[in-house]
Amino acid sequence: MKNLYVYPILLFVFLVPTFTFAQIFTFSPSSEYEMNVDTANFTVHQVNIINETNSELALSWRIVEYDVPEEWEVVLCDNGICYDSFPNSNAFIPISNDERAFIKWTVHPHGSAKSATMKMRIFESDTPSDFEILTFTFNPILISHIAPRFPSSQPKIFPNPARDILHINTEIELGTYFQIYAITGHLLFETKNTAIDISNLNEGLYILKTNHPTTTHSTKFIVKR
Repeated sequence: MKNLYVYPILLFVFLVPTFTFAQIFTFSPSSEYEMNVDTANFTVHQVNIINETNSELALSWRIVEYDVPEEWEVVLCDNGICYDSFPNSNAFIPISNDERAFIKWTVHPHGSAKSATMKMRIFESDTPSDFEILTFTFNPILISHIAPRFPSSQPKIFPNPARDILHINTEIELGTYFQIYAITGHLLFETKNTAIDISNLNEGLYILKTNHPTTTHSTKFIVKR
């Protein structure tokens, strides 16, 4: 009689690993994001995290590898906030079944030829031991070109943080203009003025791109009131 009870137990043990559990979230475009990046400009890179359940999903992230050269400038954003100086982990804003979270890196190699890798765990906030790995790899492209006649130096901006007017100290050529970007990479406006009215911008971190006919420079600034 004992054997009659043993067989069902053994059958259950062997069958359990074969069950397929529904995936609660997926990555778009991929959990392995690799991209060539410009060595002289900020570029923005985003992976969406899609809720595959029929209910609200509370997710968190944790950085488990951060191999970034000292020359690089990076900003991390999730669907809740952008971090200039970011923590090792945080929670996303909970996402409903028709929404998505995201991880976004804004990077600038500042001429470095070294690659950068950021590896993160993405998991349900109440089960951190059950996670998926999301990896970003950025490979800088070295662009050979004739050195510009002028200007060759980084524009100086002041004050920084700024309140209402941002002043730019740079040599002006015919065709020079300036662009203001949100830290997410969205272009807000363009101007040719070296005294830029920023009174309509919310407090936060922004990027000033100075465009000369022969070269470009990107600089971060803060709006604070």
